[in-house]
Amino acid sequence: MVDLLGTIKTSKELGLKGIPYQKHIWARCIYCSKERWVQLSVSLNQPRSSRCNKCAARVRGQKSKKPPKFCIDCGKLIWKNSNRCRQCACSIIGKKQTINQYGSDNPYWKGGQYKDRVGYVMVRNTSHPRVNSRGYVKRSRLVLEAKLGRYLLPDCEPHHQNEIKDDDRPENLIELLSGVHQSLHNKKDGRVEKARKFRHPH
Repeated sequence: MVDLLGTIKTSKELGLKGIPYQKHIWARCIYCSKERWVQLSVSLNQPRSSRCNKCAARVRGQKSKKPPKFCIDCGKLIWKNSNRCRQCACSIIGKKQTINQYGSDNPYWKGGQYKDRVGYVMVRNTSHPRVNSRGYVKRSRLVLEAKLGRYLLPDCEPHHQNEIKDDDRPENLIELLSGVHQSLHNKKDGRVEKARKFRHPH
């Protein structure tokens, strides 16, 4: 049997813990329209909360106390500076939704490469053994491996001879051991001299 809005029952009738004769009312959330049981304020004769737990948490988490917005097409609650929800906006502009669309199937695909925060160019290659969690690998590694005709050794890294991290020409790349590569950069950055200067004398 479906409970109607405004139906009042006690905690004992609903099988809830707490005060057995605490009254609850079947009410609808003013934001998302979800129907649920809410404690009834006897003095005011109305639900103690006009929002469900999820909407109340989202409202509390908002930095600015702006009133909720609803989609002008379907009436769905939205939490962004827009007049439409994602589904209605996508249907109007004629684009496919990007949900579960990866790689070249995504309308925002940028060719499968980007530059990381260090300055290296990353290329999407999910079949490479040294791929990262996002499915990308350094372009310099791919270029050097194509030049050598094999994968780099596990303890080796590509090194840019001119120190320009996005200059991935084959003639600019050489294979170095990871320790040698790191020490080479430390010497050029002056880190070794700084470490010797501040080293504790023994």
